[in-house]
Amino acid sequence: MNAFEEYVHDAVKAALAHIDTAELADVYALSFYLPQAEPREPLLQVGYNTRSRVQACTPAPGQSAGWPTASDAGEAAWNYAFWLQNELVWVPEPDSAGQAILEEVLKGEGLWYTDEEADDDEDGCLAIAEQIDTRFADMCAAAARALHASGAIEAMFGRAIPIIVHELEYHDRIVSLTELANPPALAGQFTAWVGSLYG
Repeated sequence: MNAFEEYVHDAVKAALAHIDTAELADVYALSFYLPQAEPREPLLQVGYNTRSRVQACTPAPGQSAGWPTASDAGEAAWNYAFWLQNELVWVPEPDSAGQAILEEVLKGEGLWYTDEEADDDEDGCLAIAEQIDTRFADMCAAAARALHASGAIEAMFGRAIPIIVHELEYHDRIVSLTELANPPALAGQFTAWVGSLYG
């Protein structure tokens, strides 16, 4: 892991300790949500969902979909729109040590630009911004995989649960990131659900 991946690993591990112990058995997946952000200040929001929430959002036989009821159990389980959308931690917090570490890592890989450079070469800096977005997502997925490898996930939940790396839209890149973030097949139900959207 690089320095930023280590920072994410440690920040998420610490945040997981704040989940109510009575709720741990009900948690079936973690969310690594990547919201839209200023290109040089990307963010990761970490949360979780529970089986109780899935049950509450799954339609009864004959019931029509409509907020907060999903179209089916698969959508209730895997579409973030129906999740609890709790916020265990944001990584990195603006103006934090994590932000400084991220900036140092990105600069070391040549993925940075100044405001002046953005004014002088907007197209070039937009291309760098896209690379930053991709690299940040990759690092978050690597940190998620490290949480599994270090035993932090099983230690907290008593079992392995998938970490879903995602945006608000679901596409092939989200599947790839989530597969990278988890041991083989652990996120299989999620990736199958995404595949069903385009089947």
